[in-house]
Amino acid sequence: MNSITSGITDSVFTKIMHCTSAKEMWEKLVGLYDGDSKVKKEKIQSHRRQFESLKMEDEEDIAAYLLRVVEVVNSLKGLDEKVE
Repeated sequence: MNSITSGITDSVFTKIMHCTSAKEMWEKLVGLYDGDSKVKKEKIQSHRRQFESLKMEDEEDIAAYLLRVVEVVNSLKGLDEKVE
């Protein structure tokens, strides 16, 4: 439990401080960050939509554009979604 609480912010700690075991803390954190399957599907759809609508702006250099692409791809990968 100490390892889990030492790696989170105070605002997150207030959400799990009532837990009595490390397993309960972990499950609460998973629920907070991943959400249930319905929330996860909504997040995937939102990021997928964002990925498909990416366009390079006129004033934007290639490095900045690629950074935006990588951010969206990493968000999708974080939700266990494959991006081709």
